[in-house]
Amino acid sequence: MLLVAVVAAILLAVPVLIAILVAIRAVLLLLLLGLLGLTARILFPLSGGQKPGVMLRVLLEIFQRNAVARQLRITRKLVVLFDDLLRGATHLALGT
Repeated sequence: MLLVAVVAAILLAVPVLIAILVAIRAVLLLLLLGLLGLTARILFPLSGGQKPGVMLRVLLEIFQRNAVARQLRITRKLVVLFDDLLRGATHLALGT
């Protein structure tokens, strides 16, 4: 009789243990996703977004009619270049 009671207790405890493990797994998954989102929000702005110094130097080379810029015919494409610059987003902000 004692053996039957022990087996019954184990059979009743198994679904409870499975439910607890599933709940723990769900909580850990949510924590992992939250940590991943936090990491992305911290690292994304550091990934090089805007580089105004580089852009200014490129524009100075174009306006000074540098030999390399002239050879690449960038000054002839200046309208297209500025049109592309004005059309593109300068800073892609996610979640702000």
